[in-house]
This record gives sequence, structure tokens and C-alpha cells, in this order.
Amino acid sequence: MKKILLAALAAVILIGYPLSTYLLGVRAENASRAWVETLSAAVPYFRVAKNDYRRSFLKATHVVELEAALPGMDTPFVVTMQNEVEHGPFPGFNSLGVARVTHTLVLPARVQQQLAKVLGDKPPLSAVTMLKLGGGGSTRVTSPAFTYKDEKGEASWQGIDGQMDFSKGYERVNYTFAAPGLSAKMVDGSEMKIGKIGAAGQQEKIAQTEALYTGNSTVTVESVMASSGPQTTFSLSNISYSADLRLPVPSFLDVSGKVAAQNIKFGAEDWGTFEYAFSAKHLHLQSVDAFSKTMREAYASSARRGQSAQSATQLQTTMLDAFKKHGGTLLKNDPVIELDRLRLGTERDYLSMNGSIRFVGVTDADIKNPMGLIPKINARAEIVLAETMLTRIAGKASSTLGRNARGSDPATAEAPAGNDVLPMVNAQTENAVAQGYIIRGGGTLRSTITYADGKLSINGRAVDNMK
Repeated sequence: MKKILLAALAAVILIGYPLSTYLLGVRAENASRAWVETLSAAVPYFRVAKNDYRRSFLKATHVVELEAALPGMDTPFVVTMQNEVEHGPFPGFNSLGVARVTHTLVLPARVQQQLAKVLGDKPPLSAVTMLKLGGGGSTRVTSPAFTYKDEKGEASWQGIDGQMDFSKGYERVNYTFAAPGLSAKMVDGSEMKIGKIGAAGQQEKIAQTEALYTGNSTVTVESVMASSGPQTTFSLSNISYSADLRLPVPSFLDVSGKVAAQNIKFGAEDWGTFEYAFSAKHLHLQSVDAFSKTMREAYASSARRGQSAQSATQLQTTMLDAFKKHGGTLLKNDPVIELDRLRLGTERDYLSMNGSIRFVGVTDADIKNPMGLIPKINARAEIVLAETMLTRIAGKASSTLGRNARGSDPATAEAPAGNDVLPMVNAQTENAVAQGYIIRGGGTLRSTITYADGKLSINGRAVDNMK
């Protein structure tokens, strides 16, 4: 009896494993081909020139050749990726899954020779994808660290490490990315340093859309410094970018983003921080999806024809046609675009701005004639400038003019006598205050600009009435 059971088990393994390997090989091929379709749809500048999948029993080789037609390029360049696929259920007999895919970027021989001087026999980029039995998978991307030195200087790159997890059909995507940094120093004393770089994101595909996702993403850079000798000429730290897309109510999308940097310095001068935050609210989802699809197809069509990019005229025509077709529903649902915050400077010396724009009472006739949309605009902007910041900018302008004058002909050029830019700026400011364009108070210069019902006003006064 025991021998019969063992024989039956052996038969199941001998029959079942080849069958499961074959079926998982088919599944791996379908997933690989779907990935290529997803890539070409997401990046319309790429045209799939070759998609060759050769499957055997335990392994497969997938060669994907992409032609990239980027704006401004005279001729497309070719990117080739070779994927070695090991079939499950035990890919390579050391893991569990549908398949393990090792991605290799095939570079031109000339490029490989140049990289070999820096990396030796190490590949510039390594990526491995594990396709899970339950659907979806994960991809790990790494790049080696290196130090390169020649007669011009020395550079050091600390490599990268990234991870992306995705569900079946890429309905959900999560990713993280980290790069410790880069430094370079030339023999003439110039230097550049970039601190730790990081990125992370969580996105989920919106139902009944082609390529729209909700979620958030962030990119951070610890610091950037560039010098042209003993004195640092430029530096900043804590650079960040974040974006967030949400569906607060069904069928309407909210988008927000923020860019920030701290400790901005030019030479020994501290220019404080920079912040830029924006948002777009109540965007009609299907209109946004249709408009973005039209633009992707326009660029993809250009790439398929072998053109580097559409001409400016063609692109404008495509955008205008798409707006006429989909913009009506978008604008009639009262979207609001806001500049939540734009600020540069220190606590004492600063420039700040905020504002919003929306369209009120848009009709189908207005969409057919875009100029008819101008009276439907309802906009507001508030600008605040610290007087100390104005003085500082004017002083820098005088200094620059003086240097330029001396540098134009050192034998004859003379620097401006004193700070002649500041009196001119002060006179113009006084004139604007007198006419009501600027309100002065508390050490600041302030203007509130509004446009509604086809009328422009500044600080509550119609422009036609200002003298």
C-alpha cells in the first residue's frame, strides 16, 4: 500500500509539475505582453518597434525594442530591453511564484565601452521582477556605486535602490526609491554635491478610466551645493515635491501639489526658503480622462510615424479640438484652480502670493468660441512684498549693473555712481501707492487684484477709475 501511495505521488509530481510550469509559462507571457502595452500607453513618446517573446519549457526570452521620439529630437533613439523569464511554480528552483524576470538594458557598444571605464563588468542598472501566484508582483531596481577619477577631477556616485509592488493589472502600485547621493570635484576647485535622494508613492487606478490614478507621491533631495572655487556660489537644502490626487466626491477629482526648498544661499547671502503650493478642485473626472487620452494618442501617433514630436501648430490644434470636445463639461462643473501659496524669502525679507481662478456660467456656445470664456472668468490674486526685500533686490540690481559696466570694457567703463537703481524703484513705488495700485503699511507693499464680470479692479477700485 505504501509503495502504491509513493508511486501515485510520484506520478502526480511528474505530470502535475510540467503541466503547472506550462500553464504558468503562458501566464507569464500574458503578463509580460500586458506590461509592454501598459508601458506604451503610459509613455506615448515610446513606440514598440519589437516585441519578441520566445517561450520554452522552463524559460523564455522576451526582447522589447522601443523607439523614443522625444520633443526636440531630430531622429528617434532606440532602447532595447532583454528579459530572461524563469517559469514557476519554482522559478530557478529557489523561489516561489508565476515567474522571475531578470531585466537587462542592452546599450549600444560605444556606450557600453564608456561605462566599462567606470563600472567595470557591473551592469549600470539591474532589475528583477517576481510575478506572484495570486496576481501582481514586485520589481527591485538597483544600480552600483562607483568612484571615477581622471585628469579633470573625481566623481562618486553611491548607487540607487528601488522597489515597486503592483497588483494584478496594475490596479494598485506602491513604490520607494533611494539614492545616497553624488559628489564631484574638479581640479580647478569647482565642486558639486547632491545629498540623499528619495521617492515614494501609493497609487490606485480609478475605475472606468483609462490611465488615471488617485494617491500620493513624494520626492525629496537632502541638499544641493555647487561651487566655482573656494567660495560656495549656490546651495539649498530640504528640497521636496509632493502631489496628491483624490476623489472627495464621486466623478470629481481634486489635485494638489507642493514644491519647497530651504536655506537658499547665493554666496554668503541667505535668501531664506521657497514654497509653491497649488491645487485644482472639482475637476470632472470623465472629461479629464478623455482629454488626457486624446493628448496621449496624439503624441503616440507622432511617435508611430517616426516623427520626433508634433509641431507647435499641430499640438495647439489638437489641444484646442480636445478642449472643444471635452472642455464644456469640465468648465460647466465649476472647477477651481488655486495658487495656495507662493513664497520666497526669510521671515523679514519676503515675497508672497496667493490666488484662485474659476469659470462662472459657462455655456456650450462659450466653448465653441474660447474668447467668449474671458468674461466668465472669476479670478483673484493677492501679492505682498516686504519693503526690505524690495530694497535688497534693487541693491543687487545696482551691483550687477556695476559689474557688467566694468566688465564690458575695463579701461573705459565706469560703475554707476552710488545706488542709482534704488531711488528709481522708490519713485515708481511711491507713484503706484499714490494711484492706489499698491497699499503700503507695516513694512509691506500689498496689492489685491480681482477680475469678475469682465471687470478688473485693484485693491477694490476699478482700473478705469484709478488715476
